[in-house]
Amino acid sequence: MDAGECRSANWYDLGFRDAIFGMQRMDEVYASQCGTHGAEPDRVRYAQGWHEGVYEFDQRKAHGGHD
Repeated sequence: MDAGECRSANWYDLGFRDAIFGMQRMDEVYASQCGTHGAEPDRVRYAQGWHEGVYEFDQRKAHGGHD
């Protein structure tokens, strides 16, 4: 992520997106990337989005991938 992305990111949406695609939590990676630009991710909002995304991912998987 570049400096602008780090500062303007919607951390909830980013967490949700990562989870809905079946990814592990990436907040440590984002913290490292953003730290080089003097920015810090909102880990609380990221975690909220990621947990809700995991729930949605699991629901879709349980129903054969369909909404």
